[in-house]
Amino acid sequence: MPVEGRRGGRRLAWGAPPRWWRGRRSRALRWGMATILAATVAVSVTSASSRAQRTLAGYGTLRRVPVARHDLSVGHTLAPGDLEWRNLPPAAVPDDVVLGSPVGRTVVDRVARGEVIAKLRVAPDGLSALAALVPTGHRAVALPRRSTELALVAGDRVDVLAAPRVGSEVGDGSGPAQVVARAAPVLAVTDQSVVVAVGPGEAGSVAAALAQGQPVLALVGS
Repeated sequence: MPVEGRRGGRRLAWGAPPRWWRGRRSRALRWGMATILAATVAVSVTSASSRAQRTLAGYGTLRRVPVARHDLSVGHTLAPGDLEWRNLPPAAVPDDVVLGSPVGRTVVDRVARGEVIAKLRVAPDGLSALAALVPTGHRAVALPRRSTELALVAGDRVDVLAAPRVGSEVGDGSGPAQVVARAAPVLAVTDQSVVVAVGPGEAGSVAAALAQGQPVLALVGS
């Protein structure tokens, strides 16, 4: 409610607009100011929209790609719940991105949450989960689980040791054990066996060690 006061013998209503603001000229002035303000806002919005469009154009056409919903460990077989699809600019998509759905493929290298699924991180189609983990040129060999008391897990690396063959050129079997495979990656561990990947030049020696006795597995540090 306006508060009245006196100034120069005239009553003034505090909070009420002055008489010059209520006149015909003042209305034209207000309309003019509103028009200028509206034009300024329109120009600013148009400019911001143009900058946004130029930025999107710089990114190029967005690509729809599969992304890990959570961390994926080695040996895991991808399921629909492991993935989500995102539209990303080409600069954020690796050259070897998996084309199509990677569901059913096995993870051969750890994938972090939010990472685009790349071909080098998963095995090709048609491979079993175990075969997918065998490095190119290597062989998977199952060794008796009783050959070690170590709590091994997939991803560890072990040396395979065998005692010298009795009556061989090495000696009478009382000499030191021989390393027949070095830093072999552990692919799988069950109650009965430990599956390791060995190089093609080591596979024969590991098989001979199995034939002559029970090889020993030694855990290799990182």
